[in-house]
Amino acid sequence: MPADLSTWVGVLEVLEGRLAEYWRALSGQAPMPDPFSVPEGLGPLPPALVARARTLLAGQREVELQIRTRLGVLGDLLAGGGPLRVGGEPAYLDRHG
Repeated sequence: MPADLSTWVGVLEVLEGRLAEYWRALSGQAPMPDPFSVPEGLGPLPPALVARARTLLAGQREVELQIRTRLGVLGDLLAGGGPLRVGGEPAYLDRHG
């Protein structure tokens, strides 16, 4: 395997693992992962890995959408947008406590 291909495979494996970590965090099973930095000098994505990278990107976008949605709900609650519902019952935030 050429060095650029093997390096990219390693990066994609790390990113796929991080995607799984984000889903665990969003389900309350783990903390959010630390930020990721792309290795320097990575070079262009080899054509053989484009489909895999697109699948990964779609998963990352879904995680981003989930985070944005949850932030929006939290923002509404903090702005006085109404009670959070847990199991159909209202759950109020104590803004003073």
